[in-house]
Amino acid sequence: MPSTPGAAPDRLARQLVLDEIFDVSLYRALRRVAKGDLVRMLDELIGVETRHVAFWQEFFGLESLQTLDLGRRLKLGVLRGACRLFGASAINVVLEAIEVHGVRKYLRVWEHYKDGPLGTAVRGILDDEFRHEDMIVTGDAERRVNPDTVRNIFLGLNDGLVEILGAVSGFFAAFGSSAAVVGLAYAAGAMVPVLPVLFGAGSMLPTVLSAGATIVVVSAIVAFLSGMDVRRRIGLNLVITAMAVVVTYSIGLVAKAAWGVSV
Repeated sequence: MPSTPGAAPDRLARQLVLDEIFDVSLYRALRRVAKGDLVRMLDELIGVETRHVAFWQEFFGLESLQTLDLGRRLKLGVLRGACRLFGASAINVVLEAIEVHGVRKYLRVWEHYKDGPLGTAVRGILDDEFRHEDMIVTGDAERRVNPDTVRNIFLGLNDGLVEILGAVSGFFAAFGSSAAVVGLAYAAGAMVPVLPVLFGAGSMLPTVLSAGATIVVVSAIVAFLSGMDVRRRIGLNLVITAMAVVVTYSIGLVAKAAWGVSV
């Protein structure tokens, strides 16, 4: 890495380059399934993001960094599959989420490095990101699904998972050995921890594992759509879920001890 931008750590340098490579790869994939004005929008985004990749590679001396890591490749595959399945509505939601993340990320970088060469470089990138966000948001008239509806679906799933997992945990402790859109999503989320019970689970472990895995996925999607830090959102949800399990399991134990509830 050149000495001029040396104030930036290697990890940040690689993140900025890989994030831009990811954006270009995603936009090119979406370009193949897009129609109408979305094609024009994606063509513009691809051109600008390609310049961003070249800029950061040269700025940090990372011209050899060309390949996405495993995590970004998996994320690319999931988003590409979702957009193929749901079409223009999903593409618009994904584009908005990507640009919101980009703006927030570069604002954080600028705040930290604004007095150095990296801060100066980020200001130019931020101008592009703000323009992209404005272009995507003002072009939402073509959306068939409101992005708020998509977010509400996953928020409902999240709430149903956490709360019903807590209730099922209390059940196992006691009995031992043995809005319309939000509401529907809540019910769907609630089914995840209940299904192992319906299929004959004899302990709470299958419920915890299935619900926990789903919570991680749903939390990541909620964070992505909301422009939040993904790892922080997942960690917060897992902590809240663990607390709910502990509390309700304890209540179940108390009920069993106090009233002799048993099967």
